[in-house]
Order: sequence, then C-alpha cells, then structure tokens
Amino acid sequence: MKVSLLVGIVLVNTIVAVAAPLQVAFIRTLQDFLWTYSGVIALVGMTALVVSGLMAADRILTSPTLRLVYQAVHRAIALASVGFLFAHITLQVAFSGVGLFSAIVPIGTDITIVFGVFASNLMILIIATSMLRKRFAGTRWQWVWRGVHTTAYLCWPMAIVHGLTAGRPEAGYVTLGYALCLAAVGAALVVRMLMRPDTGRRDPERRANVVRDGGRPRSKATVIRRGLSGDDEAVPTTSVTGAFDASGTRSGDMPTERPGSLVEDAEFWSSLRSPRSEREEP
Repeated sequence: MKVSLLVGIVLVNTIVAVAAPLQVAFIRTLQDFLWTYSGVIALVGMTALVVSGLMAADRILTSPTLRLVYQAVHRAIALASVGFLFAHITLQVAFSGVGLFSAIVPIGTDITIVFGVFASNLMILIIATSMLRKRFAGTRWQWVWRGVHTTAYLCWPMAIVHGLTAGRPEAGYVTLGYALCLAAVGAALVVRMLMRPDTGRRDPERRANVVRDGGRPRSKATVIRRGLSGDDEAVPTTSVTGAFDASGTRSGDMPTERPGSLVEDAEFWSSLRSPRSEREEP
C-alpha cells in the first residue's frame, strides 16, 4: 500500500514537472489576452447589459416568456462582465502603474482614467444593488434599486469615453466595435421610446375590469357566452382586442367603442335572458 502511494506521488510530481512549462506558457498567453482585451470585452458586455435590460423591460414587442429569457441573459452577462472588469482593473493596477487607491477613488489621476473609475464603480454598485433587490422590494427604500439602476445610462457612455481615450491608441476594429455598441444601444432606446405604452395606465375603469378578469383578454365569443349565461358583471361595455396585465400596463390596442358592436349595449343581453313573454309587447 505504501509502495503504491509512493509510486502515485512520484508519477503526479513527474507529470506536474513536465507540464509546468506548458502551464507557464498558457498563463502568460492568458495574461496577455486579458491585458489587451479584458477592458474591451467588459465594455461589450456592458453594452449587451443595456440592450438586454431594455428588451427585458419591454411589454409591447416581447411576450412574458421571452422577457424571462431576456432577464436570465441580462443576469448572466452582468456576472461575466464583472469578471472581465475585475481582470482589467487587477492587471492595470499590477502592471501599468495605476495605484490601488486611484483605481477606487480617482483623485490626482488623468481625466481618461477618471471616466473609467467612475464607470467601473457605478457598474459594481448597480450589480450589487441588483443582487439585493429583494431586500428593497415592498419597503420604503424600493426606489433605491430603480434609482441606482438608472445610472447605467451614465455608466455606459463614460466607459465608452474611457475606452476611446485611455491607454494605447485603439486599433481600427476596436473603434468600429465601439461604434457598433453605440448603434446597438441607440437602436434599443429608440424602439423602447417609440413602443412605450401611453394609455393603459390612465384608464382606471378599464384597468379595474381587467384586474377583475385576471389580466386576460376577452374574445367576442367569451363575451357572448358570459352574456347569455346570466353574468351581468362579466359583460363589458367596450370591445376589447388588447390585453392588460394585473398592474394595468397595456400590451395591445384598445379600440374605441364601435356602433353595432356585439358588446355595445348590456341591456340587450339582459333582454335576451328575460322570458319571451316579457320581451313581447302586449
């Protein structure tokens, strides 16, 4: 038993000794890669964070299931971006002469470094408060998460400025990548603003009716069945072709009442339910 253990230890040490140069070469290659591209990857990840966050908040173009997917992607990208950001900061502190204190509090440093420090601090704060979001929900401090999260619109352009101005001159493809990041976020913002729901929340009566109905859209066939079954309260006075969620947010169109609509007059349905003798004139 002791001989087998000794042989095993010798074999393991031999393998480690033989592979050590390869490990050193791999570590050096990885270090060079992170030194060159970790900041760029963190910026691309931040761009994807903003875009996926805008898509996850959309209630017009995306379904509830797709919004859940966007939220999961949003969280995964956030963690990956923080990893590359940590590598970028660590390597800059270790090899570029940036002090550890200056990497946290940008006092007495170049303005281009200041942009990067503020951007990284905001990003870490945003992700930290997002991890504690459940602690803010339902309390008087629930505005904290939303307020901090909104600073992403400030954090991201500061990171762009830092990437374009700090350090060595950027290659042409890197500048093109930054331009594509700007275009992606700009397009997502335009779509978000153009498709922003503008009614739904302003109609308390419609909102109350939809909340009572569980937030599901009513088809004409459903309205007819409810009207004939004797459920007076279930008969709306407006033809609904859109859908609201339980908070009253519109996810479809709410047309105005049309003459001749199947649900135009609730009294009509009541007359159908009354005995025939009562409907006939004497």
